[in-house]
Amino acid sequence: MTPEEPTRITVQVRPDVARALQGPQARSPEAEETERAAAELGTVLEPMHPGVADPVLATYFTVEVADPAAAERLLEELGANPAIEAAYIKPPDEAP
Repeated sequence: MTPEEPTRITVQVRPDVARALQGPQARSPEAEETERAAAELGTVLEPMHPGVADPVLATYFTVEVADPAAAERLLEELGANPAIEAAYIKPPDEAP
């Protein structure tokens, strides 16, 4: 990874939280907390598969963080959030 490339975090949230993050329905406290953690570090959760109807794929999001140290802090916060089922730093892409 070059210094210019942001660190990409892959996040899987609970299905109910995914619906709250992607839909117009009432926001849940868990969804708001998840968004707050990302916003504090100047980033947002983006659906990995926007508009997909598959309930499993809809639970995956990505976050891009410019600073690797901030990415680690976000991972810690996400790990403590009960709405998060998994969160990890995506390894850099490599040629086969």
